[in-house]
Amino acid sequence: MENIRKLSLNNIFVVSLILTFVVSIFSVGFYHPDEQYYAIDFAALKLGLITELSSWEHTTELRPWSLPGLFLHFLNIFKILGLNAFDMALGLRLISATASWFSLSLFTQRVRVYFNDEILYKVFALFLNFAFFVKFMQVRTSSENWSTVFLLLSLSTLIKEKLISKDILLFSLLSGLSFLFRHQLGFFVLSIGLFLLILKKVSLKNWLIFFCLPQIGMFLLELGIDSWGYGHISFSPWNYVYQNIILDKVSGFGTHPFYHYFKMSMTKLGLFGVLMWVGWLWFLKERPKHLLTWAVTLFILIHQLIGHKELRFLYPITPVLILMGFLFIQERSLLKLKWFRVFLILLGAQNLILLTLITFKPAYTPLKFYEALADHKIKSLQFVSQMGRANPSLELKFYLSEKTELIERGTIEEVLKGFVLTTKYMDLQSLLTKENCDLLYSTYPFWLFKYNYGGWRDRSNIWAITNCR
Repeated sequence: MENIRKLSLNNIFVVSLILTFVVSIFSVGFYHPDEQYYAIDFAALKLGLITELSSWEHTTELRPWSLPGLFLHFLNIFKILGLNAFDMALGLRLISATASWFSLSLFTQRVRVYFNDEILYKVFALFLNFAFFVKFMQVRTSSENWSTVFLLLSLSTLIKEKLISKDILLFSLLSGLSFLFRHQLGFFVLSIGLFLLILKKVSLKNWLIFFCLPQIGMFLLELGIDSWGYGHISFSPWNYVYQNIILDKVSGFGTHPFYHYFKMSMTKLGLFGVLMWVGWLWFLKERPKHLLTWAVTLFILIHQLIGHKELRFLYPITPVLILMGFLFIQERSLLKLKWFRVFLILLGAQNLILLTLITFKPAYTPLKFYEALADHKIKSLQFVSQMGRANPSLELKFYLSEKTELIERGTIEEVLKGFVLTTKYMDLQSLLTKENCDLLYSTYPFWLFKYNYGGWRDRSNIWAITNCR
């Protein structure tokens, strides 16, 4: 433990930055399609990098243009530099990662005032900055990541004994930006606004001037950005409420019970999930008037009431929940207990394994298929239709440097010379028995096909490109 005390906070941040860049390079693709179809494709459409965009979010105008508007400027620079689509996406991941790293590092420094145990604070800094899911989300080109950036920056302005008008103004502007990137952060902004008025006893005059007026300005900025993006007067916050709440389209993506977030946290985040929820429940009971309690509670409760639940929706508040967990540890002096040190060792081991996995694994493996299309400049791709299965389609238009045409064949025997897409191992095997056909790409390494335990080859979608001469 004494070695941890001697650990430099700056060294933690430097290693964290390096690792974040490494994850950016290897974490090709996206965790959720919104990263691509919304954030990048919206900007690419405006810039003319793609010619059409068929998404209901664009048609109904419920997505804010703040993030695509930001990305558009970077994409334009990349376009001038002559970068291809894959390098452009990498550039956006690196930019997102840098912004996220900066905000998390600042937040880590600012919350030092909550700790009276130097060793525990360093342990907290390590776990927060190297949590596998934090590192994975930090490199995402998503609204969840960018809204988290401004949530942490804004919250950092209020972590001090005495607030002045400048702090409230800065919080209002930064938290307003978090709302612009993801509208659900409005519950965070509202809750802290009430906290300032009710518990911090900010005068009504100062509250109206330094908190409310900047928020009104952010609403007007959102109106201007959305109207520019969609080409006519549009206001995405209202469109979002109308489509997802009034028309209840959000339920069409699936509904879950109220405890689903707790369940997902335990199954997907493991011991981190236990630590975070225990910390929040303790704060709720013992520190109901604390800034951190007000920062996350309304946000959590509102998301519990919404039927459709995804763990990524709660990502913006996970750094605060992790902090709550470690402050609970400090309050109960758990670091002195042997069994709890075992818990931390298990948490560290779990995190190291998963961090290694997410560092070098593509976020969306099929994107490698598009890289193969680009590398071989494939303009025409034959495929064999499968009974009872939808025909393959090339949906990621941003990555198609060539206008690749898909040509349907009834059987493998009808395949002519040229490039062939197969989605079943049996079809691929039939092609590779021919002397004139060579494998160019497969979603699985070719040597793996030798091991067909449980008949996995016959059940799996194996996208492969073969060149038949």
